[in-house]
Amino acid sequence: MRRSINLLPIERKKVLKIENFSRFLFKMGIVVISSILLFVVFLLANLFIINIYKKINQEEIKRTESGELSSIIRKVKTEIDSHYEKTNQSVTNINKKFPYWTYLNQINQILPENIYYSKITMELGGVKLEGLAQNRNDLVDFKELLKQNELFEKVEMPISNLTSRENINFQIDLALF
Repeated sequence: MRRSINLLPIERKKVLKIENFSRFLFKMGIVVISSILLFVVFLLANLFIINIYKKINQEEIKRTESGELSSIIRKVKTEIDSHYEKTNQSVTNINKKFPYWTYLNQINQILPENIYYSKITMELGGVKLEGLAQNRNDLVDFKELLKQNELFEKVEMPISNLTSRENINFQIDLALF
């Protein structure tokens, strides 16, 4: 068994600890600084590459604008813009004729917690809801809330929806004003 005895005075031990710690801090500082420098060099290299690609793209754009490809691109862009405008006009007309979002919003606002719809079918002048109710009372309350709403002219629900007490698959037909 080996034993070692440190005969250095306490002050010398403290000085050695401080020197060792100073060397450690110096080495860590060098590692951190070299990592930062390496990262900066990496960023600068990427910036240089990006600038090269930017110049190449600008030259390609200049060449393309001066050729016949430019006129084809303008023509296609004009056609796309025309189709986009026609589509927007059609959507606007549809929304004017069939404002279903208003009806869906109303249905979602009065929908009780225990009722979930799985399918909504929109038809001209009507909406058909299909879903699942946890119990009969919630389904009846939901039907009454729909009847009280001024957006729906008529609320119809087959009597077969009320044959079960729980976990009821239902269908409700709504006539719209």
